[in-house]
Amino acid sequence: MEPKGPDRSTIQNLADAGCDDDTVRCYCELEQRGGDCPPVRKEQIRLLGKHRKALLGELHSCQEKIDCLDYLLYKLKDGQTKEAESKDE
Repeated sequence: MEPKGPDRSTIQNLADAGCDDDTVRCYCELEQRGGDCPPVRKEQIRLLGKHRKALLGELHSCQEKIDCLDYLLYKLKDGQTKEAESKDE
């Protein structure tokens, strides 16, 4: 009996997770090679872990940008508050 590849929901999940075509293709090839085989599963886990790490890197980069914007917004709002206080005096 020949091993079968991943089902459509798995492929859709990979796409929804932002995996590029090469990653999806590689995952599918591994699944067809023998998805129940521990060395193959280990390679699939490594592949998905690598993509997860890249996504986390993007997330952290975006968080740093948000932190910079939050700081600028804080400074602008704080400046407005100080201006309003000095006008009230």
